[in-house]
Amino acid sequence: MPDAPNTDASTDAGNGDTSGSTAKPATGKAPDWDGPYDEERAAKLIENLRGELDAVRGKLKTREDAEKTELQRAQEAAAEARREATQARQEAARTAAIAKHGLTDADAEWLRGESAEEIEASAAKLAARFAPPATEEPTTDARPKPRLVPGHSAADSGGDDFDPMAAAVAATSY
Repeated sequence: MPDAPNTDASTDAGNGDTSGSTAKPATGKAPDWDGPYDEERAAKLIENLRGELDAVRGKLKTREDAEKTELQRAQEAAAEARREATQARQEAARTAAIAKHGLTDADAEWLRGESAEEIEASAAKLAARFAPPATEEPTTDARPKPRLVPGHSAADSGGDDFDPMAAAVAATSY
């Protein structure tokens, strides 16, 4: 594979074939590639082409950087510094909101917002969704609860005023 494409301007009757090239002219159908499809060969070809593409991209970046003025380089560096500072502020706001609302690190992915206020509001909503429901004050029941004592039934427990003599008289009067 050549490092750079052939830039020879002479073409053969507009069919795309460059003089000196061994490529077959385009006829509308896929050319025969020396036999049936071979997966290993195709993977190797793709890997080589990707490597060449990365090399060309690197050369282009180097050339573009060389053509930039000092002002352009400083502007790009300032823009990158602003992006990093914004990301650091957002991360700090997320960490503070997680700590304030008692959320876990796994909950951080659910926080939304660009500013600290938006992240704080998102954390408050998330914490409210996971908060246990507020317990209502117990309602007072009009009926008294029976004080059960072993050996007595609920009907017998009228309180501390149990008189065994009155119970014996009542039992013999039947």
